[in-house]
Amino acid sequence: GIYEVANYVRQHPGIQHRVEELAARAGLSPRYFSIKFKELTGISVQAHIIRMRIERAQHLLLHAGMNVTEVAEALGYRDIFFFSRQFKQYTGKSPSEIR
Repeated sequence: GIYEVANYVRQHPGIQHRVEELAARAGLSPRYFSIKFKELTGISVQAHIIRMRIERAQHLLLHAGMNVTEVAEALGYRDIFFFSRQFKQYTGKSPSEIR
């Protein structure tokens, strides 16, 4: 169901998740999956994917001794500036400030 998929995303933050694939995992149509996901979790699928990535990024920056570029690459970001901007939107700090 939805919670299993949410957990799957949490466990695999570096994958480029697509709503269609996640919906298929849950055995639902993408549209219905998106609606139910938001109903049950309080946030959109896309927001959940980003949140899990940023939480993982924070962990890697704080505990894995990785630099910002390494963390961005590990989480599937092709653009370090986009990663930094998204990180700051979610945490209020830039990745380099965390490190």
